Amino acid sequence: MKKYSVWLIVVSLLISAGCCRQGLGTVKPFKLKLFELSANQEKYADKLIEVKGELNNSGTNYFTDLKITLGDGQGNSIRVQPWLPISVPPPRPGGPRNRPALISDYLGKKLRLLGKWVRQDEGFILQVEQAEQAE
Repeated sequence: MKKYSVWLIVVSLLISAGCCRQGLGTVKPFKLKLFELSANQEKYADKLIEVKGELNNSGTNYFTDLKITLGDGQGNSIRVQPWLPISVPPPRPGGPRNRPALISDYLGKKLRLLGKWVRQDEGFILQVEQAEQAE
């Protein structure tokens, strides 16, 4: 019984140590200009990147043809996956009037986006993890 208990403890410790991500540290993003990312899309596939630019809808309609892009004003742009809701239902009568942030709140604004650059069917797209207004 004692050997079984010791063996069970050793195996449990090995399994729990394998589940921990010790020593990996934090991954630093590649800070890129949009022209650098556009020219080297494959190089940054599945990498954490940080880019700055103006967020716009390149589609023809916000609700039926939403194509969020981040542009630098010099003809370089990338696709961005919406990270916030597109719309929310109206508040209930007598209920609180505050609403969550929507993607439309950020359209036309200069932003710094941090996210993962991933390949999808239509090409590469930025999956945003963090967004903040840029100066």
